[in-house]
Formats: sequence, C-alpha cells, structure tokens
Amino acid sequence: MMDTATHNLTVKRSWHFYDDAVMALASNLTVSTQNKAWTPLASRLLTTALGVEISTKTASYNTIGPYNDKLTSRTVAIWLDHGLGPYTRNYSYIILSNVKVQPMPELIKRYNDDEIFSCISNQDLFHAMAWLTLRRVSFVLRNNTTTMFSSQNSFFKINTRLNDAGAYLFNEATNDLSATLSHPTRINRIVTINIDRIGYGQGCIVLSDLATNVMIALPSSDPLLGASVTVTCKKNN
Repeated sequence: MMDTATHNLTVKRSWHFYDDAVMALASNLTVSTQNKAWTPLASRLLTTALGVEISTKTASYNTIGPYNDKLTSRTVAIWLDHGLGPYTRNYSYIILSNVKVQPMPELIKRYNDDEIFSCISNQDLFHAMAWLTLRRVSFVLRNNTTTMFSSQNSFFKINTRLNDAGAYLFNEATNDLSATLSHPTRINRIVTINIDRIGYGQGCIVLSDLATNVMIALPSSDPLLGASVTVTCKKNN
C-alpha cells in the first residue's frame, strides 16, 4: 500500500487464508512525517436490511458508484492505531469471520495452543506463515532471490528454499505433500521450491540430502496468467 499523493506512508502487506481464519501480515509500515497512521479492520454501515442492485449502466463513475443521498444511520469502525510518526514497524493479526462473543475465549485458547503466531516471517520482501497443526505453510516472495524459511514446534517441522517471486502454498497430508504457486505477471517458466521431505511423482525430484525439489510449471499462455498451479508428490514410491 502507498500514499500515492505524498509517499509519506508505505507498507507491504499479505493475507494468508485458512478455512476459518485469515492471517494478516505487514512489514516496513513506514511513516516519514509526524502524522498518525492506522489500519482499518472493519468499517461498516449498520442497517436493518441488505439491498442488492444488479444492472447495466452507462454514466460517469460518480453517477454509477457513490450515492449522494443524505442519510442518518449507525456506523462501526475498528482500526489499529500505529501512533504518531515518523517510524518503521511490522505487525500481524488474525481475522475471524462469523464469530460470536461467547466462543471467543475458547478460540483464543485454541489458537494459542496451535502457536499460530510462533512461525511468522514479515521481512521486507518475504512474508510467510506456518499453521503447524494444519501442516500448511504459505509464502509471498516479492523478488527473485534465494530465501530460506524454517519453522518448528512440537507439532511440525519444515525447512524450505525459494528462488523465484510468487505466492506459494505448501500442504502436507498423510500420504502426500503438495506445493502450489501463483504469479501475477510471469508465464511459461519452471519454478522450483525445495522442501525437506521425500516425495515422488511428476515434477518431484528427490535429492541426496533427503529433500525434494518440486518443479512447478507456470501457465504457458496469457489467458491463464496468475492461475494457481499445484504439484503433488507421493510419500511412497
């Protein structure tokens, strides 16, 4: 995110989606002036009903988009207050949807027990998050540079090496493991992710050091640009 008018506020963010939660990471939140910065977590108009309009219109954006009607209604806004600049900071938080107040203590205990904030990287060019009880790790690498990520607790251990920019997802099941890659601008390229596991199959090259290079072929044509590609390796040959 960038304040394009003045460049007084810049930050790199990523969101890591799971079945019942979203992990939000940010690095190098930089405020270069003596102003406050905040991150909106929720901003909603509280109404009694939901209206939906679907139609085809031809007009200016101001006519089609925002409505200028004056109204009075309750609103709610929640944000992270990062304080008065100048400074450079990192932060992380979890987003839960459709959660009522009553189960919150149980959910907080569950996520603490899962140690979900213990295996996070929010470096400037590399974001990673390991949900170790789920055996799932997601990465966002923003440039083509060799990057290592290691994580370990009582549930799970993983060591990976990436060389190419992109959004990655590693998932391990009882009988197999998989690596998924998406890149918004590159096509027709083979990308390798090195994982400290043994896996067999097409695109899975076992190395002598008890690791596997997973070779992921990006889409070969522009219409598929940004599509996710998955390679699955079996644990038994």
